[in-house]
Amino acid sequence: MPIVSRYTLCFKVDEGIYILLNSLTGAIDIADEDPIDVLRRIERGENYRGDLFYYLKERGYIFESSLDEEELIKKHLRRWKRKVCKSPLTFVVGVTTQCNFACKYCFQQHMQRRRNNNSWNDRKLVLLFNAMDNIVKEEGEREVNLSLFGGEPLLPSNKWVITQILENAKERGFNFYDVITNGYYLKEYIPLLKKYDVKNVQVTLDGTRKIHNFLRPTKSGKGTFDRIVEGIDEALKNDIFITVRINVNGYNIQDVPALAKYIIQKSWNKFPNFNAQLGLVYPYGFDSGDFPYLSEDVALKHILEMYDKNPEMRVYDMGGWSMVKNILSSLETGMPFEQKFAYCGANTTTYAFDPLGKIYACFDAIGMEEMSIGEYFPRYNINKELKKKWRKNVFEKSPCSDCKYALLCGGGCIFHTLLSGRDFSEPICPSIDRSLNILLGWYYRHNKDLLLGKRREGHV
Repeated sequence: MPIVSRYTLCFKVDEGIYILLNSLTGAIDIADEDPIDVLRRIERGENYRGDLFYYLKERGYIFESSLDEEELIKKHLRRWKRKVCKSPLTFVVGVTTQCNFACKYCFQQHMQRRRNNNSWNDRKLVLLFNAMDNIVKEEGEREVNLSLFGGEPLLPSNKWVITQILENAKERGFNFYDVITNGYYLKEYIPLLKKYDVKNVQVTLDGTRKIHNFLRPTKSGKGTFDRIVEGIDEALKNDIFITVRINVNGYNIQDVPALAKYIIQKSWNKFPNFNAQLGLVYPYGFDSGDFPYLSEDVALKHILEMYDKNPEMRVYDMGGWSMVKNILSSLETGMPFEQKFAYCGANTTTYAFDPLGKIYACFDAIGMEEMSIGEYFPRYNINKELKKKWRKNVFEKSPCSDCKYALLCGGGCIFHTLLSGRDFSEPICPSIDRSLNILLGWYYRHNKDLLLGKRREGHV
């Protein structure tokens, strides 16, 4: 008896018009009432056959049986696992947990209160890279991407250790993937970053001068905008790739179009080595007080409305909404979108290292010793049971394995889950249904004639 796939989602975007989506097959189609009626008949247990039935089956909205659907799940999962096994390992070195900023929404405040642990020495660096060598052997010889994180990695006092890290990585043939920095001392580090061909530097600007300086001042209360801009200018001139990230929240969301205009005025967007992306500040588990965090769906609604009114918003990449990027790309190209079998690199190939000698699966957890999965100092050791809890795919998480949204969200962020006092098996679920309703409704309004034309040409 045929079944409707549990991953088939239906969104009404107009009177008698729907968008069908299946996250297992990556299919997206515009539909009228006729195919929706077929789906309803199958759900009622009717053994219906017809042209629309076979089209819906071909697209993966319908299966002949639950066994057929399970076989396709297993096939995609095997392919994904093979891909992960060939993917580069990501090593993130938390150079320090110290920072010169006092950001209003900082999730690392607890680390900075603990102790000054900028305690690198030659022996610890040797053990750090010995641990990396061991991990490469254990995971199978493959490419390695190296990233620098903090705290704030580019503090002046860190230059000697960053030089040593980059030199050791160069000897091993690692790729210098990126540096995540607040940008305050970026200009001073440009010669070093250029020497070692660092692929990307991510810098946060949370708005134009006034808004940014309010959200991201120094610990002494000094504004940081102008100095960061100066560093970005210099980096772009030196062919260093810059990703400007805007952490969207209730304070700065109305300023996002103004920052886009500023980026255009600066002509940053004309550089081939420049990207600007919108992210989101997450409150899970943080001491948020009265900080105005925004949920993903609320922030998305505001941002899409801004896209309607402000053409300069096109300079932004929707970096903080991977699902949105994935689906929009599929709608634009007609290609299936990619299933998300894991939330992020913490579930697959990331290893992060802090200055204390601890190893983590997630780089956001750097400095939180209770979340570590092992150590490289004073000796190398990985706790396989803890690592296994982090490295689960979405079908290995019991609340997610039967969820119709699982392959869109990837099982949720374990870091946020643990910070919120929950267990590994209690993921925090994002508002995917509301976000999809907002996104697909917005896309339909902007592309109505094109989408209805495709339907007349033979699509559902």
